[in-house]
Amino acid sequence: MASGGARLNSGPAPDPSSYSSLKKDWDTLPASGFAGDIPSWPLPDQSGRESELWDIYWRKPQAIIWDRNNQQLEVALHVRRISEVELPDSPTALGTLVRQQMDALLLTIPAMNAAHILISSSAPSTPTPTKGARKTKTDNWLSAVSVEGA
Repeated sequence: MASGGARLNSGPAPDPSSYSSLKKDWDTLPASGFAGDIPSWPLPDQSGRESELWDIYWRKPQAIIWDRNNQQLEVALHVRRISEVELPDSPTALGTLVRQQMDALLLTIPAMNAAHILISSSAPSTPTPTKGARKTKTDNWLSAVSVEGA
């Protein structure tokens, strides 16, 4: 097990509607998904279920990024593992691998948040700034505290 460092689910998730997120670029993908041509299957011997899943996955919004990054092989390997994990008595480790692949392909909410990816059918709303920390009249919070016997 790895130790130290940032992990996908460590700490609070980024909030695209927060004021501080205005400083960061969020990539907004259309909810309608990828409209380009579905690439050809890059692995040998595609099964019927793999063909179904391939078409489904390449219409997802994340496919816009996969196409941009030429990730056809990664998606095909994930589709193959998905079709295997659907079978009865598939090993638990295969399920773990599928979840890790889903994170790598930005198919989970935590992975999308970490990569600053949004899926939206409309323009993102503009966040409104929140009030800063409350200050005392003297801007020194310790002087505003009364201590008995001091």
